[in-house]
Amino acid sequence: MDSQQSIDQWKKWYQNNKLVAELDQPLVTKSSREKMHNTTDAVQSLNQKTHFDKAKEYFLETITEYSEELSGQQIFKAFYAAAQENLDYFDKEYKKAWQIVNCIQGLNNDKN
Repeated sequence: MDSQQSIDQWKKWYQNNKLVAELDQPLVTKSSREKMHNTTDAVQSLNQKTHFDKAKEYFLETITEYSEELSGQQIFKAFYAAAQENLDYFDKEYKKAWQIVNCIQGLNNDKN
């Protein structure tokens, strides 16, 4: 991506996501103007946006790489299988974590 594309992308993001309280509009309260200076939520939403964009880019690369060899349905099944594998991995890790907690609490009678 060249610098002009980066600038255009930032401008587009800023126009869609800016939160500015206009002083000349009726019913704009002091608290809404103060919220304009609070960047706590902005940083979190920017991180989420960045992660979303990165995930979208990886998915796009995967789809592009395999779109000639696989049908749309096969690509969908591959994504589903990967999501299921991810779920199985974290389920196993979750169970291990509970085993540790139970051991610490003295609830595990296993002699291993």
